[in-house]
Amino acid sequence: MKRLLGPSLLLALLSGCAQKVDGEAIYAAEQCRRVAIVDADTGAAVIGAEDLAFDARDERVIISAYDRRQAEKDVRRRAFDVAEGGVYA
Repeated sequence: MKRLLGPSLLLALLSGCAQKVDGEAIYAAEQCRRVAIVDADTGAAVIGAEDLAFDARDERVIISAYDRRQAEKDVRRRAFDVAEGGVYA
């Protein structure tokens, strides 16, 4: 479901981006695969996923996404509503 996070929680998530992980990767590249990310509220595909964070306490993934191509199209055609990004959990 789509939820906008408060500024303090967002800052806490972004601060983790600066951490460098030492050691070997947990998974081999052969174990990775593509998946479709779907908004549980609307059933629409989430386009433009950029950052992922795992919330171990609640066993969920938090995803930030922004469909830049759609936003650019909206701006070019001077649309009243321009596509916005979101944070999904």
